[in-house]
Amino acid sequence: MITVQWRLREVPLAGEALLAQGDVVVRLVNRLLKLDDAALATLSGVGSASMLFIVGTPLVWVDGVRMLGKDPAAPGLWLPTMHQPTVPLGLFAEAVTRRTRAPVAVFDEVLLPVGGARPIDRAILRAMTS
Repeated sequence: MITVQWRLREVPLAGEALLAQGDVVVRLVNRLLKLDDAALATLSGVGSASMLFIVGTPLVWVDGVRMLGKDPAAPGLWLPTMHQPTVPLGLFAEAVTRRTRAPVAVFDEVLLPVGGARPIDRAILRAMTS
């Protein structure tokens, strides 16, 4: 087994998605609820009360959210914008997609399948805050 560590990227990826975990989820949901219907309609997401992945524009920011982007060397993965694995990215992507069907959001030790992302529904967001 190979241990994967993360190092700073020389050139950050463009931020195209957000990943929130733990108590950051509620803060992100509350921020999303402040968007008007037109802006909310441009976003898709998948997750639960403990983890939430959002993709689209405009992306909103709350403290603690993690920005993810796409690297052409691993098109099936959403990766941290500022970090990359210490192992070759192609091998890393192959190992991840063997374990979890792409697309997959990756951060630290988290692998979140995000192929089920759906348009954001305001009623579901409200339910997540109750």
